[in-house]
Amino acid sequence: MSVETVSATIKAPAKVNLFLRIGKTRPDGFHELVSMIQAVGLYDTIRISATDAHGECMARGNMDIPPENNTIVRAAELFRREADTAAGLELMFEKSIPSGAGLGGGSSDAAAVLRGLNALYRYPLSDDRLAELAGRIGSDVPFFLGSAAAVVTGRGESLHPLSPRTDYHLLLIYPGFSVSTAHAYAQYDLQRRSADNGGVGEEDRGLSTEGPGGGWSADGLAHVYQLEEPTRWPFFNTFNSVVFRIYPGLDEVCDELRDAGALYAGVTGSGSCLVSVFIDSEAAVECSRLFRRRFPLVRPVPPLDTIPQPGLEYR
Repeated sequence: MSVETVSATIKAPAKVNLFLRIGKTRPDGFHELVSMIQAVGLYDTIRISATDAHGECMARGNMDIPPENNTIVRAAELFRREADTAAGLELMFEKSIPSGAGLGGGSSDAAAVLRGLNALYRYPLSDDRLAELAGRIGSDVPFFLGSAAAVVTGRGESLHPLSPRTDYHLLLIYPGFSVSTAHAYAQYDLQRRSADNGGVGEEDRGLSTEGPGGGWSADGLAHVYQLEEPTRWPFFNTFNSVVFRIYPGLDEVCDELRDAGALYAGVTGSGSCLVSVFIDSEAAVECSRLFRRRFPLVRPVPPLDTIPQPGLEYR
C-alpha cells in the first residue's frame, strides 16, 4: 500500500457529559448507562508522518504513559494490522486535554489516529470497520468518529447520533488532579449498596437502582436535546454525588458557578473536570475570570457542530 502524503494532522476534541446516569452492573462486569455527550473546543493535536523505518511506530509528545497503555500507539498498531501495512510511522502529539479528567482525551486521541491513518492511506477501511476497531480500544472511542453530539447507551458502545446544537456555552474547570474511572465506579458501587440498605439520603437519588436512564430513554433525551431550549435539558451526572464525597471542595465550586449564572455545574464523565452550562457566552467568559487564579485550567469552550477532519500535507 503506497502513501502519497507526507503527513496527516488531526485535532482531537474533548467531550463533556451533559447527562450521565448509571444503572446496575451487567453480566459482563460493565455498568449500564445512559449519557448525552457533546464534543467541545478543547483539543489535543496529533501529527502522523510516514517514515523509512520499516515496521517501527514511534510516539513522541508531552504524555508520560507507557506505550502499551498509550491509546495513540494502540490505535496505530491496530490500524496497521487491519490495513496490512508495516510502514514506519512517527506520531507527534501535543496534549492540551488533561488526563483522568473525564474529558475523553485518550479516547479522542485514539479515534484521531484511526481517522488520520485512514486518510493517510487513502481510506482502506470503511466507516463501519473503523468504528469496530475503535470499540476494541474503548467504549468511548467510537463517539469521536461520528457526530459531535450523541446519546450513548449500554456500556457506552451503543451510539445514537444527534444533530449538534451550538446555542449554549460551556466553561471547563480542571482542578489539577485526576480521578481514576475504575476507582469512581468502585465508589459508586459501594454507595449504591449503602443506598440499597438505607444508608444514604434522598440527595443520593443518582444512586438509585432503577433503570439507568432514571426514566430517560435514548429517544427521550434526543427529543429534549433537539426540540427544547437548553434551560429545559435534564442536566445530571450520577458521579456528582460520588466525586463530591471524595473531593468535597468541588461541590462548593459548583455552588459558586450556579450563583454566577450557570444553568448547571457538575463533573463530566467520572471527573475530575467540572463543566458548567451557560446561555450567554459573555457570562461564561466573565465567570471564568473568577476562577483563573485558583485552578490550572479554566477555559470557556464552545460546543462543536462537527468532529474535525484530518488535514493532509502532500508531497
